Amino acid sequence: MKRIFAQDSPPAKRSRLAKLRAARGEYECFQIGVHCPTGFPRELSVEAGELRSKDGTIPSGCVKVLWAGLVPVPFNTAWQQRGDVERMAPDFFPDPLFARAEDVTSRPRPLHGGKYPQTGSLWVRVEVPRDARAGDYAGPIRLKNDKQETTVGVSLRVYPIVLPAARLYMTNWFFPSLMARFCKTPLMTDEFWRTLELYAADMALHGQNTILTPLGSLGAAVEGAPLPQLVAIQEVSKGRYRFDFRVFDRWCELFFRHGFALIEGGHLAGGSRSATPFWIVGVDGRPYQRSGEVQSAEHIVFLRQLLPAVRKHIASKGWLDRFVLHISDEPHGDQLKPYSELVSLVRELAPGVPIIDAMGDPSFAHLIDQPVPIESAYEEFAKRASVPRESIWFYYCCGPTGRYPNRFVDYTLIRVRIFTWLAWKYRVKGFLHWGYNYWDWHPPQRKLPHNPYDNVTGGVLEAGDPLVVYPPVDPDVSKAPVPSIRWEIIGRAMHDYSYLAMLDERLSGCGSRTRAAKLAALRSLVDKKIVPSFEGHTRDTALFLDVRRRLAEAVNW
Repeated sequence: MKRIFAQDSPPAKRSRLAKLRAARGEYECFQIGVHCPTGFPRELSVEAGELRSKDGTIPSGCVKVLWAGLVPVPFNTAWQQRGDVERMAPDFFPDPLFARAEDVTSRPRPLHGGKYPQTGSLWVRVEVPRDARAGDYAGPIRLKNDKQETTVGVSLRVYPIVLPAARLYMTNWFFPSLMARFCKTPLMTDEFWRTLELYAADMALHGQNTILTPLGSLGAAVEGAPLPQLVAIQEVSKGRYRFDFRVFDRWCELFFRHGFALIEGGHLAGGSRSATPFWIVGVDGRPYQRSGEVQSAEHIVFLRQLLPAVRKHIASKGWLDRFVLHISDEPHGDQLKPYSELVSLVRELAPGVPIIDAMGDPSFAHLIDQPVPIESAYEEFAKRASVPRESIWFYYCCGPTGRYPNRFVDYTLIRVRIFTWLAWKYRVKGFLHWGYNYWDWHPPQRKLPHNPYDNVTGGVLEAGDPLVVYPPVDPDVSKAPVPSIRWEIIGRAMHDYSYLAMLDERLSGCGSRTRAAKLAALRSLVDKKIVPSFEGHTRDTALFLDVRRRLAEAVNW
């Protein structure tokens, strides 16, 4: 779990055999470092072979070879200690993972056009099919350029269990309008829906199982799609509305097909006072946008029809237990009165629909079903909030920094991965982050967005905060998202959670005292040495990987 940087020299001791272990339905990763005396060669070709055992074969298509690209990190995350970041900034960090060698961009250039030694890396993801036979597999990865050819071997032990889906909700907010813009795919067209399938598949592969689903506008009106939102609304007479959920259903069913567990209904307001914009076809047939004060008499009339319609439709589809609703993001300060009034309105008009929101002030938590404090405030919420501990999620957003884990580009990868172990320790039900693909985030004073390959801070945020996937380099070739190393590690973290949950199950159902004692000792090791606390989690990668191996073997016994 350590990136390979462009300036790295080949280690004195190196291996050409990758030894992996994984359950059926799990993926495992490793890196291949390639050092070139005169710069990283684009003419390098890589071919993955199938993996074979005495009883079965894993197709070569399950062995994905990705090319690590570099992004500039202008400054390190605030308040870091030695060993908490991989390199001191400014520097170029490996993060985007390209499917094609020719897409590797944004790497450091030699001064005056000269040649210089450079190290590149290949990220290999081995996806074990759920129906693969247990056993020991082996296969090659062949590397070739115009001067030489070499082979890296892959040894894979497939465990007999099928990895269950993690029972931890995870959402990284997805912005469909940005996908549409960067992929050159107009909203709501057939091409939009085909592209959305690619993004849903990517999220599912990496363990995301909850999807932010706006009820209001997805973006500005575009040609051919005057109402770019999931719920079509028509004003049939002044102050009376009709709601059409067919596009909403298509969206939800698409994500359910990819194994998603929860629909996260979008926010009704911003700052608890400003209404989320809705596009409506007026009585005269012309579309107009409803916005303004959420507590205005006209908007309350609108919400008194929208909310019962949403609740009735969700119930008719059998989705009441798969739907939660946001009110307003991060309510605080003088928002208590307007926020509580909106909560009361939802309780009245959509009974039984759980309310969820990110928040930093525990005094708001009692109003809703699933408060989501920032990670650094979780323990305070658990003590002060008058809601069951098991109903509390936690989130990252621009922070916390310091000793807390997060998913910033400059962090060591163990600090990106550890969040699910903490969720297991504290019995947290879900995790939330605001940025799956916020590719055009930029400060208000800047007129144009940054290119995310050239600036992963959005100008002022910590590196990588707005995104875990990058936009396609050439959407005419592929519209699929470009994953990041951090996103690959987050997917592994979700696998970890499944193993930790299975450890608890094995322990509770164990009939052997000797066996139970060994499982309890492993559980205690995780609790005390791997995640003693949020800030005190281990930074020892060797220890972490050893415990992870023992965990996998324990649940496969």
